[in-house]
Amino acid sequence: MDFNGDFSYSDEVYVFFEADGSVSSIYPNPSNGRLLYLDLNDISSTQLIVKLFNESGALVLTKEYNLQENQDHVRFNVFQKQQINPGFYVLRINAGNLLIQEKVIVK
Repeated sequence: MDFNGDFSYSDEVYVFFEADGSVSSIYPNPSNGRLLYLDLNDISSTQLIVKLFNESGALVLTKEYNLQENQDHVRFNVFQKQQINPGFYVLRINAGNLLIQEKVIVK
């Protein structure tokens, strides 16, 4: 909007980018609250931070993993010795510039 109140619309612009890593699978989903495996491929970062948020947005779980340099595949149990209560959750995975969010159900 201009100072005089005039406005105009610009053309739509689409932006595409490639992330440096991917989630190959999160399983089982729905989970039983004790096991939730995460398989990641092509991770360029050596530190991985995994956070689990409940449906209210409260942080339930935080895990940090140190990966070997040039490790192209990692698999681990997110819940590790913890019992997560039934409900709907969001799993947030942060590895350097990579940020992934996935919905998780615990029965």
